[in-house]
Amino acid sequence: MKKNAFRNRFNLAPVPERKSIVTWVTTFRQTASATKRRTGVPRPVRSPENIEAVRVSILRSPRCSPRKHASALGLSDRSVRRILHDDLHFHPYKMAIVQELSERGFNSQINACEFLLDVVPEDAIVFFSDCTFKGLYCSFFYRLDQKRLRAVRTQLRRLGSITFLIHRTIN
Repeated sequence: MKKNAFRNRFNLAPVPERKSIVTWVTTFRQTASATKRRTGVPRPVRSPENIEAVRVSILRSPRCSPRKHASALGLSDRSVRRILHDDLHFHPYKMAIVQELSERGFNSQINACEFLLDVVPEDAIVFFSDCTFKGLYCSFFYRLDQKRLRAVRTQLRRLGSITFLIHRTIN
């Protein structure tokens, strides 16, 4: 009877065995879920006692790594991390070290930018890069006579923290 009802309801040709359907229905009525029940003894790693022990340990020495807490508590590293994340809602982070701009460097960059605004024509093609170098690299292309080019290079050498690459375009 159940096989026919299943076939009519879901319109499938290969119908599961009666025993499978009965198991599904029984499991759903008992647990409100159709997934398989876990068998065996539940693992006591995330017990309230262990969660409290991890919480106390972290609060006592917050700078200590989870691996060292795990070793001290006699738990696995993964279990401590799972307790921290899932039960205590702690999340890992890494300190980000950013470069600090000194007053001298800031003034140098302001001077260089103001100089660029004066020197570089509006139709120039300008490239900036600060990726992996110690200072800011600037490269620009424009038409400039030789005398003016020498004056620009002299002024650029005085700016120091920013390196400029000047490319003269030829008509």
